[in-house]
Amino acid sequence: QVPLVLGGKRQWNYQVKGMDLDRQGTLWVFIAGVGLCQWDQESDALLVQDVRFQECNGLLSTPDGAIYLALNTGVYKWHPVKDKQHFVRFSKPVLHLFLSKNETIWASTDGDGIYLKLKQIDGFSKTYEAKDGSGLSSNAVKQVMEDREGRMWCATLRGGVTILDAKKRSFNVIVPKQLNPSLKSNFFVSTFFEESEQRIWVGTDGYGLFSWDRTTKTLLPVAESDLKDKSITKIWRDKKYRLWVSTWNNGIYRIENNGKQIKHYRCYDPVNKIWADNVWNIFEDRRGRIWATTFGHAGLYKWNEATSEFVFISNKFGNILTFWEDLRGDLWFGNDAQLIHYRLHDQRMITYDLGYRIRAIYGTEDSKNLWIGTEGRGILSINVHSGKFISYGEEQGLSNNNILNILPDDNGQLWLSTFNGLIKFDTKSKRSVNFKEEDGLQSNQFSYHAALKLRNSQMIFGGNKGFNVLRPENIAVTPLSFEPQLTAIQVNGKPIRDLIAKNTVSPDVNSFHKLELPYDNTNLHLEFSAFPFFSLENVRYAVQLIGHDPNWINLAELPVMDYNHLAPGNYKLLVRASAKDNNWKVTHLLDVTILPPWYQTWWSIMLYIALLMIMVYTYVTIKKNRTKLLYEAKFAKLEVEKEREIGRKKIATFADIIQEIKTPLTFIVNPLKAYIQKYREDVSEDLLVAYQNASKLLVLADQLSEIKKGNSFSKPLKLERFDFCLLLQEESFAYQQWSGHELVNFDLDIPLAELWIYGDRQKIALVIFNLLSFVFQRLKMEATVSVTLKEHDADFEVLIWGFTSLTKKTDASEQATLINLLEGSMDSELGVGLILTRDFVKEHLGGLSYKIGDDGETCMMLSLNKDRWYLRLHDMMWENQLLKHQLDEDVKMAANHMVPQHLSPLEIINKKTILVVDDNKVFRQYMRQIFKEDFHVFEGKDCQEAMRLIEKTNPNMVIAEVFMDGTGYQFCRDLKNNTKYTQLPIILISALSTTENQIQAIEAGADDFMAKPFDAEILIKRVHALMENRNALHDYFFKRITQRDEEGWTDENHGGISVEEKDFLEKCMTIIEENLQDHNFNAQVLASLCHMSYSNLYKKIRALSGLSTSAFVRAIRLRKAAELLSGSDLNINQIGVEVGIQDVKYFREKFKDLYGMTPSAYIKKYRAYFNQDYTLVKPLAENIKDRK
Repeated sequence: QVPLVLGGKRQWNYQVKGMDLDRQGTLWVFIAGVGLCQWDQESDALLVQDVRFQECNGLLSTPDGAIYLALNTGVYKWHPVKDKQHFVRFSKPVLHLFLSKNETIWASTDGDGIYLKLKQIDGFSKTYEAKDGSGLSSNAVKQVMEDREGRMWCATLRGGVTILDAKKRSFNVIVPKQLNPSLKSNFFVSTFFEESEQRIWVGTDGYGLFSWDRTTKTLLPVAESDLKDKSITKIWRDKKYRLWVSTWNNGIYRIENNGKQIKHYRCYDPVNKIWADNVWNIFEDRRGRIWATTFGHAGLYKWNEATSEFVFISNKFGNILTFWEDLRGDLWFGNDAQLIHYRLHDQRMITYDLGYRIRAIYGTEDSKNLWIGTEGRGILSINVHSGKFISYGEEQGLSNNNILNILPDDNGQLWLSTFNGLIKFDTKSKRSVNFKEEDGLQSNQFSYHAALKLRNSQMIFGGNKGFNVLRPENIAVTPLSFEPQLTAIQVNGKPIRDLIAKNTVSPDVNSFHKLELPYDNTNLHLEFSAFPFFSLENVRYAVQLIGHDPNWINLAELPVMDYNHLAPGNYKLLVRASAKDNNWKVTHLLDVTILPPWYQTWWSIMLYIALLMIMVYTYVTIKKNRTKLLYEAKFAKLEVEKEREIGRKKIATFADIIQEIKTPLTFIVNPLKAYIQKYREDVSEDLLVAYQNASKLLVLADQLSEIKKGNSFSKPLKLERFDFCLLLQEESFAYQQWSGHELVNFDLDIPLAELWIYGDRQKIALVIFNLLSFVFQRLKMEATVSVTLKEHDADFEVLIWGFTSLTKKTDASEQATLINLLEGSMDSELGVGLILTRDFVKEHLGGLSYKIGDDGETCMMLSLNKDRWYLRLHDMMWENQLLKHQLDEDVKMAANHMVPQHLSPLEIINKKTILVVDDNKVFRQYMRQIFKEDFHVFEGKDCQEAMRLIEKTNPNMVIAEVFMDGTGYQFCRDLKNNTKYTQLPIILISALSTTENQIQAIEAGADDFMAKPFDAEILIKRVHALMENRNALHDYFFKRITQRDEEGWTDENHGGISVEEKDFLEKCMTIIEENLQDHNFNAQVLASLCHMSYSNLYKKIRALSGLSTSAFVRAIRLRKAAELLSGSDLNINQIGVEVGIQDVKYFREKFKDLYGMTPSAYIKKYRAYFNQDYTLVKPLAENIKDRK
């Protein structure tokens, strides 16, 4: 897990609200309650960059380097490089930001639709809204994504998933705007008639008659009081401009004079002697005869102008569903199973039995071939002379076999409406293109009579959600870009991965391109798929295995194919797929090789011979070399063990020396510091120099430890801002003192009062110290050393003059050392100090050089940058100004001949106790000395003695040494595993400050870890902090675990839950506490009192507390029991009754499960514990003896 660096500390408990990777590879993360953060790759941590906003709903980075935040109040833009901010306010919360392929930003809102920001425009503009007809189903949009075809997928909060496709605009959807929104999803259009280029009559099933004004683009209902039936089946206008409207339940209406005159007619069936009011169709032929058909009581009727009635003609045609008149004036009828040709000139009737309902008829001018739309068999091409026909249905690519209407366009293409979308059918190539609701249709379901070709060549098709208006030549078909892919392979009924695990298939099968199978694995099961996600049900597949299948095999339902008992040989698997355009995409997916039995091949005999020769050769070789190999193996093993043992001893010896050096240095530095602080006015300069150099020895000891680990040059820079002039004075101070004793002239020229730079102060100090040391080690008596500081515009230089020219032969070693130092080669000839000097300068992007003066003097030149050079680095870390290294303060103190004022000790009313565990008696005495003012200190020389002292004294804190054998870790682990001492704070101290040691201390359960040498003041502060945290934890335990916090429930102490959730939990807890003594009170009763269903109550409590409803009720009971156990004098049985648990055994069991101890143990541990306000310390014999 990646940590968050906040306030100089790393945190792992945080909530990420959004993240994105910019074009430069920088990961930006927004953390709730913190702000915008950036992931630092070198430190593998999140660093805070912008804290202007604490909450956001999403994050987006753009190619120009800007960062956008989706907020509840709008969109915030921040450019990290330019440090520019811009805020755009929205009326509704912005839930998500998305960058499309054309670099347009989509901002989805909770209630205000979608806003777009184009690439070259600064502001956002509302583009999509649920009520603007754009196709958006809800204005509350949670997220937006873009697919490969450029469609935008919108996940809405209350309207499902919406696909926004600009190509859909070719299909205009028409519904009446004044219609009730709840009914628009069922606006069933049943028929059309074009009165003029401006006016279209629209009949509906249930809403009556509508008039569509194409000029004003309005669809308005026709309010005709006499038109009692609202289910319109057909509309027709005769040559006398009379409008005929057939209805499903109430006969036929005739409308004249623009609706001023309406007459009603009914059809009488003389055969059955009933009124046939279910009129299905009405039609006028070229001769002006008006025909009507009825459904149910089937009959054909003709209008009699003289008697003004519809006269019954015949009922032998059945339910006539459709009419068509050819050029000769003959009528063609389609009924439930037949196509009927009715020749009017000779009253002859020719019947074609098709077996399916005829819904549409269309013929060419010669009428030799007719196109018949059937319900169940697709579209038929029938030769009227021979009676033979060819059907085209779903197997040939049509989306549906139910053809409801047929309309020809100007190019001879047929447009078919179905129960599953529209179809564009090419009569010449017999290929089809399918259109669905996702392409912009009103829905996939269309109506029987609802199709009409207008005078301007446009077409209208009606369905159950309005009707579509389209111009055929404007409907573009975009090929879908997808390829079939293998999704599963089984051999002999087993998945391919199982065969790979058993090594029965060659490894290249992982790529799913080639299979090599033995002769007994010849049963293949193949599954594949293609992924146009918006129309997955429209994809059809066909398979051909070259070498086995002579033709393509169409897969009707599932994309699955099985091959059994394949003969040995080579095969190629081809798969083709097609969607709505019926353009097949052929893909070569797999090569299959079935191997013959190996024992039947010609090379099997050669294999036998080769195996026999190998066996003989192997036997002879093993027999001959066995003794030699055994000897060499044993000898090599001994050598390796010997080298490992030497290496372990070297490492152990090195670690022991470092530890032994660091511990005495601690006893030198801290007393010196204390003495200087106490007698700061009378301290001599020599004593200050001694203190300064002792502190430097501590730093050098740390460097040796790092070099020992092999990672001294990989530590990141600890950057801070400091005065370089003061640092140069401090580092030169010691050499000024030394030069007076050694008769060396030392001249320090610093013309500046101050020079503030950024860098790692400790490393820069080591660079100056090592360079001066390098110079002084090579000086003769009465020599001169000059240190000069020169400032330039972007950088500054430190010049150190001193030793003689490198051109002399006697100075060849100095010349070689300087060349190695500057060129970075031959590290073994330099030494630790110069290696560190060279590398530290490189880390600061500085430079080292030298030059020879006119008098033969040589000058070392150090150059460093003044500007913010660190912005070019990644491997760095800011130093916390409150926790600077002790060396910085001490050197400043020495240079100014004064010590900062010491903080007055904390006034402690009752002293706490500390146990110090270390095998070094001097160290224990030192620890007693620094803690004597605030604490009572016990001492233990090893872990065994410490355990005895803990049992006797019950200390408030333990400070323990890790020890060389690592027993300190186990000591800490044993204490933390003991429930009695789980909350006892423990600080582990070690002379080894490696990361491994710190990790071991954390894993052992230590509360803190400090490395020797350490600053006494920092140790005291950490001890006080741990003590305060322990007291706060006890208070929290008492108030939070055993009783309700009287100060209320806030976001700070309850994980940041909302006020509503807090009130809900408070209500539940109050109800439970009011019914504690009722042992019949359970989760069902709680749900009833909360006026919620049990399932909803369970889900909500589970989400907020992580407990089931029953466990939540039991936890409240047990919490009250814990309060009574620790704060009252009641016994266990009485307390069980008080909290509604009468079964004492059950009470003990559940209490132990929750608190880890029995009620009796809880009383013993906490009844007096929470009333303890001070510590009573009794002197122990061991401590008295030890002090003596």
